Amino acid sequence: MNSSLNAKILENPHYQELLRQRRRYAAQQLRLMLCVHLGFIALTVHGGNFLALPLAGNVATTGMLAGAGVIVFSVWIAWRYILQARTRDARIAAIVRELKPPKPLKPTCPR
Repeated sequence: MNSSLNAKILENPHYQELLRQRRRYAAQQLRLMLCVHLGFIALTVHGGNFLALPLAGNVATTGMLAGAGVIVFSVWIAWRYILQARTRDARIAAIVRELKPPKPLKPTCPR
């Protein structure tokens, strides 16, 4: 892409709004991820024997359940972010198509 097209895209108010939305969404996801992971770490450090309590007839512990919950939460957050990024990328591509000048037609040679 040339610099004039880049400038048009960067000046586009819809594109700027998409960037603001992306920043807000990424910050929200980061805060959620940090809360869950740091909460699990804090529970591990300061929870005493809570994570060692047996569940399901001594087959599992509350620590195993909490660890699995952190993993499931991480996968869910990543899935949500991917869905959001795919939608946002489609809107960005639409803005680029709208601003990009059409390609000139190539002359065809008759046979």
